Amino acid sequence: MAYANAIWQAGGQAELHVWLGAYHGFDGIAPRAALIRDARDARTRWLRRLLAGRGGAAVRAGS
Repeated sequence: MAYANAIWQAGGQAELHVWLGAYHGFDGIAPRAALIRDARDARTRWLRRLLAGRGGAAVRAGS
């Protein structure tokens, strides 16, 4: 959270999701797990918005 906040404070764009029970790099462990699919979908949506010029500075907690 501190890293995302630092990006926002510097004027950058970031979207923060908190995936409870997950750890850094968790999306490479079990690619078919629902949590991992949700996380990857969220990342893909944010990248599409960013590349389309709509940015993404929202903070959202995942489950």
